[in-house]
Amino acid sequence: MSASPGTAIAAAASVAATSTELRNGMLQTVAVSASQTTTTNQPKTAASTPAPASARSIVGQKPSSNDTVTVSGVTYSPAQIGRSSETIRIQFAEVIDYFLSTPEESYTYSGNDIISTLTAFQGYANTKIGVHDTLSRAQAASVLARTFGLQRSATAKAGESNFSDVNPKDVHAANIDALYENGVTAGCATAPLRFCPAQAITRRQFATMLGKAMQRTGRYTLNVTYTSFNDVAQGSNGYAQIAFVDGYNLLQPCSGSGGTRMFCPDQPLIRGEAIRMLARYFHVTNNL
Repeated sequence: MSASPGTAIAAAASVAATSTELRNGMLQTVAVSASQTTTTNQPKTAASTPAPASARSIVGQKPSSNDTVTVSGVTYSPAQIGRSSETIRIQFAEVIDYFLSTPEESYTYSGNDIISTLTAFQGYANTKIGVHDTLSRAQAASVLARTFGLQRSATAKAGESNFSDVNPKDVHAANIDALYENGVTAGCATAPLRFCPAQAITRRQFATMLGKAMQRTGRYTLNVTYTSFNDVAQGSNGYAQIAFVDGYNLLQPCSGSGGTRMFCPDQPLIRGEAIRMLARYFHVTNNL
């Protein structure tokens, strides 16, 4: 069954202001005025006006116990997510705070979408997820490999990498090579083949990899040939994948709305925005 584009996008009509809240385990943009907020399954045709930070609020959600975390009616144990319940709470709260404090086109997330994203991300030793830090290409490779369950080819030689600048013993090496061997990345340069693992990944590069990873699954069949971002030229590097991912409403503009949406494709991607993309991806996937 293919994914339906625009799943659970919250669209508010004729509103003076909006507020983003966690309601019944769902993070959603709601109208501050009396106008009704609706949910549509239609592809996005124009961006909604982002809610100002002053208009955003959150209804807190407490853990069910000291040993588990319950989100959207589903209870998770530390073993299921691979980290302590306290770390889960800290990272979940950090992501929610980031979503509520930054511009957001109207979108509905479930707590499960965020939990799914946290399983793909690795935080720091201090338990933080680092939403304002840039994401390196090596880190992005591991995030995407875990998200899509990508593994190295069965014929890959142990202790060797396809890339001349990737140490086979590095914690991200196997995931970097998994992306390459599954056609998700071609690296950053050739002669010799290089991946540039320490460089910050750009918004264009991450969206391109995400689009390729989605397309290779065969589950997402939306045929999109254009994107509404004004700064992504048709035919430019990664254009087809950016249009594809944007067609599923996974991309947040860096500025503008409606006919003035900007993607800032060559800016470094921060971890919070990567988490936002993947939370939207999991929302689509979890509702297949």
